[in-house]
Amino acid sequence: MTTTLKSQALAALLVQAALFSTAAANPIPFDKSQAVAGPRTDAGTGLCGSATHFLATQPLNNKAEAVAILDKPTTDPAVLERTTRLFGNLNLRNGQTNTAGDFTQPAAPDALLPYSKDAAAMPMGTDSNIAFRLRGYFNVPATLAGRTLSFAVNCDDFCALQIGKTMVITADERISARVIKQVSFGDAGLYPVELVYYQNGSTAFLEWARSDTAVQECPNDICLTSLTDPAMYQNSFKLVAASELYSSVAGTSAACQECGAAGTSCAAGSYCGDGLCQTCNTADHCGSSCQVCPATARQCSAAGTCVECTTSAQCSGGGSCDVASGRCQTTPGSDPKYEGGNGCTVGGATTAPGSGWPMLGCLAALGLAVLLRRRARTAA
Repeated sequence: MTTTLKSQALAALLVQAALFSTAAANPIPFDKSQAVAGPRTDAGTGLCGSATHFLATQPLNNKAEAVAILDKPTTDPAVLERTTRLFGNLNLRNGQTNTAGDFTQPAAPDALLPYSKDAAAMPMGTDSNIAFRLRGYFNVPATLAGRTLSFAVNCDDFCALQIGKTMVITADERISARVIKQVSFGDAGLYPVELVYYQNGSTAFLEWARSDTAVQECPNDICLTSLTDPAMYQNSFKLVAASELYSSVAGTSAACQECGAAGTSCAAGSYCGDGLCQTCNTADHCGSSCQVCPATARQCSAAGTCVECTTSAQCSGGGSCDVASGRCQTTPGSDPKYEGGNGCTVGGATTAPGSGWPMLGCLAALGLAVLLRRRARTAA
């Protein structure tokens, strides 16, 4: 190995060592106060997306201009067409033949952006003048709580990732299409996310990835190396999966109806949560009237009523849930103080219902106690 090659190898090792050091970055902190609910255990299906094909008088220049287009009613002359649906694959591109993000086939199949100039696009468009907004929730299980993670986006023309009320990443391909930011979730939970994107013309792509390690942030937020480069990032970045993304706090919001902008509203039995119309099936929005459930009944049943429980896991002390009434019940024999049903308590020991011989022992002990009490009275 020549001196030059040795120097290059040493430089590469130093870059990798610095990459996974946490000293140079202060992770953006999040805690349960910014979560809307506890972590979900069922698999997610993706985020709600709203794409607008617009009539441009001039190119979009920032997030605010994209949001203004996205918030316009469909009757506005600037709105040519709009589509909303669930998006599970956050590896998107338009129909330009030379479009290529960091995550590509066959390892990471691309999906077409709405209004791409491709017959397979849903719907087909011109490859240009697209404003796109993804909304929903990112799930943080207990296994990720307390750890430093790294989010990365790669986009052309522009994208901005927000979690809760905190802007995490802004990327503009005129400066750097790729940006990496470290984050830390102090608590497990379901966190609101919003990803705004726009495309004026030419090539277009949008990728959102995550590493479960603390990847060094790029100087001045200018990342020149592909997120899939094995030497630089050691294959630590993976696309954020649909299974960890949700379109509503509970269940799924397949309609993906947006709300919050002027002139928008949600149907009866629904509420506007984090920019999306959601069914009133949570403790804070329950039933046709979307009532807030009281402290003694903090579960919303499938029938839309506030109940104490919907599953036995919500009952403390080993009790079971009577789903019909929505109340927790103490199982006979499970509570040392319980003396009802077929159980009996003697000297603090409880016998389970249906156990014949222990029951005879209980009766015998009670009879002996009565006999000894009578003899004591006679002796007195």
